[in-house]
Amino acid sequence: LNIPLQSVDRIEWALRTAWTTLLCVIFVLFVEDMLAIPTAGSFLAQVISVVGTFNTLGPSLQVVCQACVGAFIAAICALITNSIFNGNEIGSGFAIFLISFGFGVFDLHPLNKKLGLALALISILTEVQNPELPSSNGFRLLLTVIIGATITIFGVSFPRTRTTGNLIAARLRDLSIA
Repeated sequence: LNIPLQSVDRIEWALRTAWTTLLCVIFVLFVEDMLAIPTAGSFLAQVISVVGTFNTLGPSLQVVCQACVGAFIAAICALITNSIFNGNEIGSGFAIFLISFGFGVFDLHPLNKKLGLALALISILTEVQNPELPSSNGFRLLLTVIIGATITIFGVSFPRTRTTGNLIAARLRDLSIA
């Protein structure tokens, strides 16, 4: 069977994406309720798993690590804001302005900026809409990003395809020659 390599890569990526999607569905159906994850959390894990799925582990690790860093920064920003302003609309709005400015000024990876700012906004505005929620709401969203990252890494790592084995063998052979 003589299939072009580009088609094989596309099929492998599609199968890995479908595999991580299936793992996220299993998470939503059976695990989500036990962890007290917010309603949007399951969708966030799904988004992270789709964004982070590649044919090989290297790019997937880079993307999910950047997503986790951005979500951690957002959780810290939201915790500080929610602890100081405790759901006050004007204070939280000013904090959102400063956080947006901070994400724009600092030299961060684009995924850190976009995902981190979005999660910070969600966490702060959730506190404004519902002040009786705990101030650590951003860390529950961080948990869903970590779960999506774990599902992505598992989905990309297993099952290991024959093309991945050939790539590893070729790299080891190139290193032994050099």
